[in-house]
Amino acid sequence: MEDIKKFARTDCRYFIGEKPCRFKRECPGCEKYDAIRETILVIKLAAAGDVLRTTPLLRALREKHPGAYITWLVDRFSLELLEGIPLIDRLLPYGVESIAFLETLQFDRLYALDKEPGATAAAMKIRAGKKFGFCHTEAGKLSIFNPEAAYAFRLGISDHLKFKENRKSYQEIIFELAGMPFRGEDYLLSIPEVCRKKINAKLKPAGSGKRIALNLGAGPVFANKSWPEDYFVDLIQKLRQEEHMIPVVVAGPGEKALYDRVLKKAGQNAFAGGCDNSLMEFAALLESCDVVVAGDTMALHIALACRRRVVGLFGPTCRQEILLYGRGELLTTPKACAPCYLNACDIRPNCMEEIPVKQVFQAIHRQLAE
Repeated sequence: MEDIKKFARTDCRYFIGEKPCRFKRECPGCEKYDAIRETILVIKLAAAGDVLRTTPLLRALREKHPGAYITWLVDRFSLELLEGIPLIDRLLPYGVESIAFLETLQFDRLYALDKEPGATAAAMKIRAGKKFGFCHTEAGKLSIFNPEAAYAFRLGISDHLKFKENRKSYQEIIFELAGMPFRGEDYLLSIPEVCRKKINAKLKPAGSGKRIALNLGAGPVFANKSWPEDYFVDLIQKLRQEEHMIPVVVAGPGEKALYDRVLKKAGQNAFAGGCDNSLMEFAALLESCDVVVAGDTMALHIALACRRRVVGLFGPTCRQEILLYGRGELLTTPKACAPCYLNACDIRPNCMEEIPVKQVFQAIHRQLAE
């Protein structure tokens, strides 16, 4: 049998095997050879916004382990957010095939950042010299691999700690779990040029001016996470009273009914940004705007990753876990019962209804002045 080492350097980070590497060079004598000195697995499946705000961890991992080959396991919906990020050497969609493949490997370090059973089970089954983050007991109860993950664990079981005492951002919490100091590492996101071109063509009829993206939805999980639709309509009218303001209405595929209602009420005053954009087209759209108004949603994190100015609207969820990197401001309800993380609420006015249109309008002006 021919010695594979004569024509293939399988220990190079760029080696693929079933096809040539990106440099299209033969292995012997290749000047791009970069030996893998350590292997790292990141398990962060969902939600999309949390996946995106976990990307700063990559910068720290690469700095601390410069010779590491980094694999990231993520759910299929969020996969697109991580594609093209150069600090990820191998990106795998969560599923039976990926888990089966990973179980044949041996990692030096594994970072398990999700609390869901599927994620903790994968983290426990995959071999690694050191493991950080979440696992579960033999009885199936959530637990942790390392003592540094204790604070992240406690946040899930103590409402008082999460709602009242905690002052750490999500990034600080995740870095602490991983046993590393957080030094302000920023988001990572790679938007394909084809998406930028498509969105630029789509927004061209809007004309010149300051584009203000208004993200309507906030998902179905928590009650009152979305700002009221009539408030958005009133804000659109206010923005249009100033010639240089262009309100761009956007929403997700599951929010079409809300999107259609707001556009109908706003009439010609709003520009339709769409509710059927692909994930990266949506990112390109937010990147093309000057200010993004959004609740505690994926849109907020995409806007921050795109280095846009943001105005965040927070009611039932924790604003203190949001790190803005100096690129915006968060407006919160004055209600004492918030945050609550409830999935149903009958209180009127609710927490989001107590964030007035005038306050959001003024915040947009402040962000444009930055």
